[in-house]
Amino acid sequence: MSLLEIVCSDGRPARIVLRRCGRANLLANPDTADTEFRLLTHLAALGYPVPRTLVHDPSCAAPWLLLDYSDGEPLWHPPEEHALAMAGFLVDLHGIAPGEALSFVPCQTMPDTPASTLLDLPADLDWPPGAPGARRLLHGDFWTGNVLWRNGGLAAVIDWEDAVIGDPLTDLAIARSNLVWTHGIRACRTFTAHYRDAMGLDPYRLRLWDIHAAVTMAPHAGDYAADWQDLGRMDLSEAVILERLQELVDGAVMP
Repeated sequence: MSLLEIVCSDGRPARIVLRRCGRANLLANPDTADTEFRLLTHLAALGYPVPRTLVHDPSCAAPWLLLDYSDGEPLWHPPEEHALAMAGFLVDLHGIAPGEALSFVPCQTMPDTPASTLLDLPADLDWPPGAPGARRLLHGDFWTGNVLWRNGGLAAVIDWEDAVIGDPLTDLAIARSNLVWTHGIRACRTFTAHYRDAMGLDPYRLRLWDIHAAVTMAPHAGDYAADWQDLGRMDLSEAVILERLQELVDGAVMP
């Protein structure tokens, strides 16, 4: 992703964002550029806080799209109440019934059984978690770094290349596996309670998705810690992240 500063034909300066599709996303969905472009266009028309689409080329060897710059920034020292705004966005997003208008968005495929040497998993782990009550549009990577803030409010949610139609608890678990150490356990519980009160959830199935998200994140805990410490979060070490993820696996972070 690159930020481009340009001068419009009327002399007005502007900022736009060039997004190039990565190899992993192209392997998962060869039409990822077109899918993301059409989805963002659709969501913007519905009033969702997402980047405005400009133009894209899904046909070249390295598909790309140009987006209007979203004025906002992620918060690396987020206040707890921001968890409520994030939960509210996820509730609104999961309120969208896919239907024909989103037929171009791919369907979720069930990931492999979680396996980890970094976290202690329950001996009776029963994967997969079973069919969801309803399939919904998922962001696919809903975490702190993909949420931009401005003047204390949620300005935009970015990076939609992993969007699929699938189990809404997947999105919830991905967010929880990040919130539990970036915002803290109490904020994670607040986030979950707000979502639960609006949408309902199956605690058992959520825990299975929590386990999968935590196991996926755990091998990268050292890299995450180093990056966040560079951003001023000296409280976040590899040990702290793994400890919080273990608490998530153990079911200790339910509201």
